[in-house]
Amino acid sequence: MNGPNKTLRAVVLGLGYFFLYVPIISLMVFSFNESPTVTSWTGFSFRWYHSLFNDDALLRAAWLSFRIAAMTATAAVIIGTWPATCWAAWDAFGVLRCTWACSARPWSFPKWCWAFPCC
Repeated sequence: MNGPNKTLRAVVLGLGYFFLYVPIISLMVFSFNESPTVTSWTGFSFRWYHSLFNDDALLRAAWLSFRIAAMTATAAVIIGTWPATCWAAWDAFGVLRCTWACSARPWSFPKWCWAFPCC
């Protein structure tokens, strides 16, 4: 039996990257268009970036989104690290058995498996 066709894999990978990156590149190129429509190129301009950075409401919304993202990421790290640390440190007290029970009963995981071993 032959191995996977390397040429086919390269073509599929190339098409995948093309499909993902061409819209991003076209957005970057057309963001410097002076025309308000994408269908006609009227010249190179920083007009849209100038209006973007002079819009106070949009900048406030972007700053709020950044703060929410930072708080969410911090909370996710804390919430994810704390139980892992508890489970690693308290394995001598039977937490490993609770972990096995959680994996055997996934429907009950949110009910008691988070609270019991980490309290």
